[in-house]
Amino acid sequence: MNVLGSRYFNYTNASIADGSYTTRFYCNDSAGNQNSSVTRVFTKDNAAPVINNVTAPTARNYTTSSINFSVSVNEDIGTCIVSLDGLNASNSTMSLNATGTGANYTNTSIADGSYTASFWCNDSAGNVNNTVTRVFSVDATAPTVGFNTTYVRAGYNYTSALNRQITIHNSSDTINTWWYNGTANLTYTETAYINLTNGTYTLIAYANDTHANLRTNISIIKIDSVAPTISVEVPEDGETYDDEDITFLLYTDETTSWCGYSLDDGANTTMDVYNTTLFNITEDNLDDGDYNVTFTCNDTTGNIDTAFVEFEIDAVSSGDDSGDDSGNPVTNFWTLTTNVNSSQFSSGYSTNMSSHSRSKIVIEGADHYVGVISVGSRTATINISSTPQQAVLDIGETKKFDVDSDNNYELSVTLLGISSSRASLLIQAASGIVNPVANCTDSCTSKGYNCGNWTLCNSSVNCGSCNSTQSCSANGKCETIEADDSNKPVMSLRTKILWIILALIIVVIIAIASRMYLRGRYYKKGW
Repeated sequence: MNVLGSRYFNYTNASIADGSYTTRFYCNDSAGNQNSSVTRVFTKDNAAPVINNVTAPTARNYTTSSINFSVSVNEDIGTCIVSLDGLNASNSTMSLNATGTGANYTNTSIADGSYTASFWCNDSAGNVNNTVTRVFSVDATAPTVGFNTTYVRAGYNYTSALNRQITIHNSSDTINTWWYNGTANLTYTETAYINLTNGTYTLIAYANDTHANLRTNISIIKIDSVAPTISVEVPEDGETYDDEDITFLLYTDETTSWCGYSLDDGANTTMDVYNTTLFNITEDNLDDGDYNVTFTCNDTTGNIDTAFVEFEIDAVSSGDDSGDDSGNPVTNFWTLTTNVNSSQFSSGYSTNMSSHSRSKIVIEGADHYVGVISVGSRTATINISSTPQQAVLDIGETKKFDVDSDNNYELSVTLLGISSSRASLLIQAASGIVNPVANCTDSCTSKGYNCGNWTLCNSSVNCGSCNSTQSCSANGKCETIEADDSNKPVMSLRTKILWIILALIIVVIIAIASRMYLRGRYYKKGW
């Protein structure tokens, strides 16, 4: 070693390879005494860690925004960092595995785009490897696709059955576009024209990009170029009516949005909707004379149909319009009225009725009528009057009616069958609440319940519980629990008799003992 004075020495080795070493020092003084007991252990590491493999990401496109980064190295490392597009752009510390020879990191929100991932790994000596990079891209967004709303609007009803133009709009990265017309997929290359007849159609547009991201768009359209057909039941064309009040009644053959009428070319008046195919309204106090009425209806698509009817009112010349010989109220619409007595109504009255015929019943002293307006192949339309109601019955169907608006059913009508354009009806008395739940006001308080579960308004209701010294009675009241004497021993009749006999014996013994005691005293005194 080089001498630096009498007590300091040094030496430099410029070619020591990487590794672990033990150095021993030998020193002697001028008398020849030597010391070799001092050693020093050290390690030389001048090599950066080697990144053996980048297992993720691979050099490709990803269709997900969640990307995993993973590397393996040749030695125990201290830190690994992954950087997207440069260390200062976006860097994240990776998690090391148990042996320190691998690192992992996941980014769950990488936006669409192209990226260069750079890996920076250093060992415990501070040697850094930043030479490894990986290029990849992310495209997780499907192209935009849809039908041009100028030509195809979802949920829209078209009144034209002519060729329908199909135009699909999409984004610039779309490579394939096709659509489904209800029977097969069709490749879309340019504006297409298809011939759609009346009906409802589901059109589906598809598009995918170079990375197989797929998007769909669904449009449901309806083609309806046919107007609803109007059938006017009342008034009949050319008919004369002897009542100044007349109810206009019409049917349509499809779901209808609106029906109205114009009397003698006056303004349109909206009719009342009974259901989507039945409309009615009453014109009051019509003067005698000739009238014409134009009925107009449109369906949900806007197709319009009209019907024209002429009729006459002659209420004055008809004389007393209070009724026929039986006192039944009549108009020219009802051609036949039969009477149903109370016994028949209670037990059930069966009758075969044609259109424009009706049966009269008496309910709680008031006259009511069950009339047949029209008879179809499987249905019959009936009219309940006094409180006007109408219903369409299928064969085998029963409907109940509240005829006096008291929220209780009084009348039941069943369509038993149809034969030769006549409806077989069963007319009978009915009972029950029209809407028991909606009109129910029962509560725990109103019923006087303060405990237990009870059925109120068709629902199970808990009305509370009692304290520990009370129990819930059968009428929903909390009552104090009385002491239970049922477990106390009960003395039988035989036991009672034995106790009485024992008591008598004790009394007799006491009496004899007393007598003997008194006699002994008598003899001792010489009495």
